Amino acid sequence: MKLCNAGVLALVVWYLLVPPDLGELKPMSAWQRFASYNTAKECDSARSQLAINAVKDENKTRCWQSESCFPDYARENAQCIATDDPRLKEHD
Repeated sequence: MKLCNAGVLALVVWYLLVPPDLGELKPMSAWQRFASYNTAKECDSARSQLAINAVKDENKTRCWQSESCFPDYARENAQCIATDDPRLKEHD
């Protein structure tokens, strides 16, 4: 077995990010990291659940599996992004 290509493999983690204030357009590097996942599928499942809970939420500030609370717009607009995505390096 050849190991010469082993260095090419990179560990990619997926972040579930929530946007900052609704009235501001900010780069993804300014979004808040809600959680991290090993696969895109796991992250997307959590993102879907986050949005569903935002729709069901009557209190509008209830937390979902975290110490952090986010308003509905943030939970409804959360996105999964790979750690190697160049948008994470953007600046204001």
